[in-house]
Amino acid sequence: PLPPPPPPLPPGRGPAVGGGFSPAVRPKLSAVATNISGPRPYRRPCAAAFSVVFGTKTGHKRLVGTGLARLAVVGGGSGCLTLATSTRMASPSALDSAAMRTSSALGAAPSTSTFLAAAAGSFPSFLSESSSALAGCVADSKTIERKIRVVVGNEAGDADSIVSSLALSYVHEGGLHSNEEGADDDRRTVPVVSIPRSDLALRRETVLLLGMCGIDAEVLTYIDDPVAASLLSAAEQGGVGGSNVELVLTDHNRLRSSLSHLSDAVVQILDHHEDEGSHVHVTGRARDVAFDAETKAAAVGSACTLVAERLFAALSKDISDADAKVERQGVVDPALALALLGVILLDTMDMSPQAGKGTERDGRAISSLLDQTDWTQLEIDDDTQKTLFQEQNDGGKPIRSKLHDYLSDSKFDRSFWDGMSAYDCLRIDYKRFEPKNGSDASSNAKDNDSIKAAAAKPPPPFGMSSVLLDLDSFLTKPDTATSIQRFMRRQEADVPLLAVLTMTLIDGVPCREMLLVGRKSLTESVWAYLLEDEDAKFLKITEYEEMEEGEKSGNVASTKRLKALRKELGNSVAVRRFRQGNPKGSRKQVAPVLLKKMSTLSSAD
Repeated sequence: PLPPPPPPLPPGRGPAVGGGFSPAVRPKLSAVATNISGPRPYRRPCAAAFSVVFGTKTGHKRLVGTGLARLAVVGGGSGCLTLATSTRMASPSALDSAAMRTSSALGAAPSTSTFLAAAAGSFPSFLSESSSALAGCVADSKTIERKIRVVVGNEAGDADSIVSSLALSYVHEGGLHSNEEGADDDRRTVPVVSIPRSDLALRRETVLLLGMCGIDAEVLTYIDDPVAASLLSAAEQGGVGGSNVELVLTDHNRLRSSLSHLSDAVVQILDHHEDEGSHVHVTGRARDVAFDAETKAAAVGSACTLVAERLFAALSKDISDADAKVERQGVVDPALALALLGVILLDTMDMSPQAGKGTERDGRAISSLLDQTDWTQLEIDDDTQKTLFQEQNDGGKPIRSKLHDYLSDSKFDRSFWDGMSAYDCLRIDYKRFEPKNGSDASSNAKDNDSIKAAAAKPPPPFGMSSVLLDLDSFLTKPDTATSIQRFMRRQEADVPLLAVLTMTLIDGVPCREMLLVGRKSLTESVWAYLLEDEDAKFLKITEYEEMEEGEKSGNVASTKRLKALRKELGNSVAVRRFRQGNPKGSRKQVAPVLLKKMSTLSSAD
């Protein structure tokens, strides 16, 4: 219960006409925002600057700071000041305490209105609370009565997939989404990490970045957690539970095959890979696939750039609609900014021209995150602060090059990759692809029987594993052959063709190779296509020259490794090795090429 209302305001300081605030009261609102922060996780001020918004579509008046903190007039309640949270995170006791401090800061509560203050809390606290809330929402998968929007990244689960799903959930839950995206006050938006819980430890740069942001990885919800299984089961069942479960895809635009039955539940896509044409019911702004099919190039280097663009677009709209302009610096939660910034720097290699992965949009996102964040509010240990950040007196900004190198070094750490088994190397960054039927057999069929025969033999799936080692080092691992066989047959993969894409950095420039392993007819067909077809020329692929013992070449040892691998895998399996001359040709560029070729083949090949 709230304390009794304070005495009425002195003459001239009462509420303005329509339940708004008088000019004398408005300056005190910044103090209110600080006062409602409360004990951890609410001790950090909600924002650095605020303004009052009048005349919104709902008729509410609201306080805009981060875009994730709001104060709105909702009517009724004579002389009563009430706080609640739009993200359902703050405890009743914290809100009651905040209400008392806020009432005192204002000097009085307007006698004609009840106020709703929505303090979304910090990014780490949102993630912690959302997992607990999700467990309560899906205690019984058959009776999910509240709408739940699940944000999930791709199955490879790299830093971009994980952070983009976490960050987009926070942006949605804080109300920073447009009406086109289906804003709904009753909907709960929650992230689900797209990999098994035990696999996160293999993603060292992600673990380090989350830790720097103050995010406890243990409290996150993972794809193999029972609560996630219940949620996805409800979506599959439809009816009362399933109709209330929606999916948002980040960093991919086609659900993994194990979840393909949930296709109708997808309501939004935020991605930078070639559009595979799935979930065609998702259109307009809800389908943001930043990839140019003609140039075969992504419009952004990171899905986190797309999240940052949504964040700043929403904040700019809130600010431009405000009754009084606010200062732009300090409007973004510093933990959120650091998470997005770290991933964008990783994915673009700090906008290295030699790598060619970053675009102008990535550059703008990096600048906006650096400039519109009050980095002095970031809670971080002293050693990290001194190593990776400016002095507090200089603004406390991350030093771009140092932050990138710190995360990149952990990702490419040679000792880490050398100590890993071949099987773990294959699964740490793996994606499975299922081509659509675009074969010559079906497109050139002259009669219905031929069309039916072609449809009965769909294109074979294939897998791609990204490994941050040179190919020779991968092949020298003692368990390579058995690991490849076991990996290709496991339930999550189950593919007749596997492409292993290796990459190392030499003077900051990516050096790429590829190993094709699979059923002989498939492998030979794809091998010829990569070497000869016009569509694959931009990758600048050349066949690895195999040398016999006694020839003057450094390739003799490598040839021995390939021959040993072929012998262990057997005569029914083909193995081909390539060099890739285009340093920009990551899986994002190679996958569309393989998809096109594989769509012309049948599972019988």
